[in-house]
Amino acid sequence: MARRQRPPLSKPREAWAAQRAGHLFRGSPLSPSAATRDKYSARLEKLVELMATVTQRALVREYKRPIAAHAGVAMDAPSFVTAVTRLLRELEKRFVLLFTEQAGGLTAAMMKGVSDTSASQLGDSLKAVSGGLTLKTDMISGTVAEVFKASVRENVALIKSIPAKYFEQIQGDVMRSIQTGQGMTDLLPQIEQYEGVTKRRAKLIAEDQTRKATTALNRVRMQAAGMRQFEWLHSGGGKEPRELHVEMDGKVYDLDNPPIIDERTGERGLPGQLINCRCRMVPVISFGGPKP
Repeated sequence: MARRQRPPLSKPREAWAAQRAGHLFRGSPLSPSAATRDKYSARLEKLVELMATVTQRALVREYKRPIAAHAGVAMDAPSFVTAVTRLLRELEKRFVLLFTEQAGGLTAAMMKGVSDTSASQLGDSLKAVSGGLTLKTDMISGTVAEVFKASVRENVALIKSIPAKYFEQIQGDVMRSIQTGQGMTDLLPQIEQYEGVTKRRAKLIAEDQTRKATTALNRVRMQAAGMRQFEWLHSGGGKEPRELHVEMDGKVYDLDNPPIIDERTGERGLPGQLINCRCRMVPVISFGGPKP
């Protein structure tokens, strides 16, 4: 692969760097937008809340029908199992459709926020690296467009999976409530519990996807601007930090040849690429120093 030209430097910085082989110019750290993440998460959680509320009300009505009036006896009737199974199937179909309809708008809003933040932060960071020069970072090249497409596809698929996983769990809880004869007494706490589980999953999707999209866009924009390297900045947080990522803190790597980020799988990548990874990239320009 042909080596990219590095970004231009201001004349004073160029002259200063020429006399100092191995010196590293650092930009400012690149971080995902908390506002974009929170908006994405809030909208997903509202959809989950609607789904759980509608599902609970529908099941309460179904369990109160005459066929289910006597727990432990009539609820064993095949007709009730058939009726409640049909109800859950209809609810799942309804909410898969709703989440699918909402996925495009949710993802578009998230990607716009990510793109705007990426362009702004990277522009400021490259300005710091170059010694004050303004470098174009808002370009929509073919590579950037492909990153957009891939991020959109992944986000849409994850959003659509939320109701499918929710009703898979609810289906099992409903059947167990029928088998035990306890009906809504057993079922209501399970529905409420799984609403919380699903909201937490939606929040994780929002956080993980915002971070991954930010990392991907920063990478291609840095490369388009001539950047070849970055410094790994460990988050310093988390109850169980990845030891490998702690060891990588402060080290410089090539964008074209990123480090191994998961020892178990051998996966290579960038800060923020793995789920729950809050590490960040710092754009750098080095002069004549040894490679890490």
